Amino acid sequence: MANVRNRHEIPAGPQVPKSGPEVSTAQQAARLLGVTHSTAIRWVEVGLLCRSQLTRDAPWRIVVTQADIAKLRPAGADSRWKSLKAAAAALGLSQQGVLQRLNSGKLEGARLR
Repeated sequence: MANVRNRHEIPAGPQVPKSGPEVSTAQQAARLLGVTHSTAIRWVEVGLLCRSQLTRDAPWRIVVTQADIAKLRPAGADSRWKSLKAAAAALGLSQQGVLQRLNSGKLEGARLR
């Protein structure tokens, strides 16, 4: 791909960091958060974790900050907190609606094992 860009004098696209203190692959993010690979991917898809891609279908670079770890891997939680399904039912929202409010900071949430 670089040869085609060079031959036609097309500038390189934006550079997405491949590594760094907070940049992880999906597998590394899953390990950091103590979840499965599919759960990490689902959290990216619903917006609980930020990600970037160099191009469509390229591997994700997932940003896992200390705040994300604290939010998604808490030591404990208040017993008044509800599961995602129970919160959706109590609020009259879909589970996706609850996740959107969690992501925007309108609701407080935590993941428990």
